[in-house]
Amino acid sequence: MSDPHSYGQSPTAGPPVYGSAPVAPSAHGSAVVQPAAYGSAPAAAPPGSVPPVGVDTYGQYPPPPRRSRKGLWITLSVVLTIVIAAVVAGAVFLLPAITGALAEQNATLRTPDALVGFTKSTDPTRQATAEALKKQLAAEVTSETSSVAAFYEDPADPQKIVMVYGLTGKISSPAKELDDAFGGGSADGLVITDLRKVDAGPMSGEAKCGKGSSEGIDLVMCAWADHGSLGVTIFFNRDIDSSAALFKQIRNEVLVRN
Repeated sequence: MSDPHSYGQSPTAGPPVYGSAPVAPSAHGSAVVQPAAYGSAPAAAPPGSVPPVGVDTYGQYPPPPRRSRKGLWITLSVVLTIVIAAVVAGAVFLLPAITGALAEQNATLRTPDALVGFTKSTDPTRQATAEALKKQLAAEVTSETSSVAAFYEDPADPQKIVMVYGLTGKISSPAKELDDAFGGGSADGLVITDLRKVDAGPMSGEAKCGKGSSEGIDLVMCAWADHGSLGVTIFFNRDIDSSAALFKQIRNEVLVRN
């Protein structure tokens, strides 16, 4: 007699294993597909089938495609173009300055017997004073190649004497040498006031003039500096405006570009 609890069960079926997945009943005559064990390789595809996109025939994912460096090369070419353009622009900007500096270095100073209508003084005391100031100026410029110093007298007014001294040499910073010539506001113990930039004339470079006094005598000190020369002119008993105008003329006659 059959067990009433076994109704509808296959006489050969055993009890279900705990934790196993239920198996759906198969159609008559079909094979039962068992689930793959965890961690096992995927089953091989049936003959003639096409593997999924991105998966090779062995079930492994192919390596990622190599990234194109086209964008990198484009970026580098743009950067190089900008750098080259900047270098060219810098060369175009600096070339005139370099050329001008070299031209200024090829210079000579002279003290002719006649200077802008003035006559050269032969007074030994005056000449000794000019020589002392010339040596002091030369001590501040280590690249000095030549120097001059002289006093000049104005035939129209003997009280309006002019002293000129200067040197030639390679000067890397004309602005600095010009400031040093005035001693930061004083020169040779003289307090210089109303220091101002003035026209250096067609010879290029920088120039300044300032007012001072010595033993109750009013004077004006003017100086120029470029990459090849440094010169000082002191005017006695003149105002700063007329002194600046004379200074430009004197420089044009004292300084010679070779």
